[in-house]
Amino acid sequence: IAEAGLIGPAVRLLAPGAASSAAEAQAEAAGLLWNVALACDQHQQPIAEAGGVEALVALLLSGGAGKSPAAAQAAAAGALWTLAHGTAESKTRIAALGGISALA
Repeated sequence: IAEAGLIGPAVRLLAPGAASSAAEAQAEAAGLLWNVALACDQHQQPIAEAGGVEALVALLLSGGAGKSPAAAQAAAAGALWTLAHGTAESKTRIAALGGISALA
């Protein structure tokens, strides 16, 4: 997934104004980022560089799109947890964006 260049497109799907910002698409994109980050520590930096931390925190804080955003928020929380445990930089960025309080 990372080698195929799909991290950036997955991050863009999380944006509230994305063409396909339905809760299901956001849940799938956040879940993909979570799995990629969990599978290989080396993929965590490219996720952060693509704006993944900001997009995931925004999804968590906004509640997601659609009528049933719980799956999107759960996947965002999982991805953020994985990224926070990966690097101190990601943990600091998540905290600065309000992600820690959103998870509490």
